[in-house]
Amino acid sequence: MPTYPFLDYQDLLARLADVVYVVDTEGRFTYINPAGERIFGWAVEELIGQHFAKVIAPDALAETVEHFRVGLASADPGRFFETRILQPDGQVRDLEIHAGNIYRDGRLVGRQGSGAT
Repeated sequence: MPTYPFLDYQDLLARLADVVYVVDTEGRFTYINPAGERIFGWAVEELIGQHFAKVIAPDALAETVEHFRVGLASADPGRFFETRILQPDGQVRDLEIHAGNIYRDGRLVGRQGSGAT
């Protein structure tokens, strides 16, 4: 794999308009890029360690949890689905998610993805 000495992934993630996130196998956020604040409506610090259910609209929660469960159990490298988020001010937004599993030393440790409104 080639290396790119001038590529700064943190800076790249910070410049994206779409949310990029990582959750552990329990569904708790471990990383959210700065766009997550705008899209989710919460400060990143308020979401780290919280279950993703905190940002999902109640009417979309069961289906989103099922996508998460199936995703964890799947060998499929990535999954696409749509959900709805509920911001703290009551605004509901559609979110298109592309997600996949994260493995460390062959062990499943979480899921990562991106979301666009």
